[in-house]
Amino acid sequence: MTYLQQVKAAAVTNDDGPPNAVASPFIHSFVQELQEHTEHDVSVVLPHVQRSWVGKAHFPGEIITATPYIPDDTMKPWKLLNGTPACCVQLGLSHLFPSIDVVIAGPNLGCNISSIFALSSGTVGAAFEGASLERKAIAVSYEIRKPRHEAAVKEANRDHKYDQNLLVPQGS
Repeated sequence: MTYLQQVKAAAVTNDDGPPNAVASPFIHSFVQELQEHTEHDVSVVLPHVQRSWVGKAHFPGEIITATPYIPDDTMKPWKLLNGTPACCVQLGLSHLFPSIDVVIAGPNLGCNISSIFALSSGTVGAAFEGASLERKAIAVSYEIRKPRHEAAVKEANRDHKYDQNLLVPQGS
């Protein structure tokens, strides 16, 4: 049995924030594929806005809040945090979803090769944070030189834009 077959719970994060046709075009479909094609209990914790180029940074002394976000009626609510990707992993694993086996950071639309990109990447920083918390972790990044996907991505995400109306009121 492979490690991935043993995984019961996975946390997904990114550095691009909630679904958005420009900054975060693939997060919704990525999570949907994980839920449909694996046995994993998939939990999602994302920065509430784009937090690219922050590496493994945290915001010491800041009060970090988690806001429920409902991407659609087929998924359990995601958590949006006003922190960095590493902060999302730290709080996700320590407080929100403590039974996570593996952290999946991404998918990141952008090239994270070479030391300068990898060490600056919020996606890679989130995976490093998961590893520092003794979890298996992977960062998924890629570059598209000739984007042939733009029309299809916009169509697929037209109903999955970050919208304040999709937030769950506090206390519900």
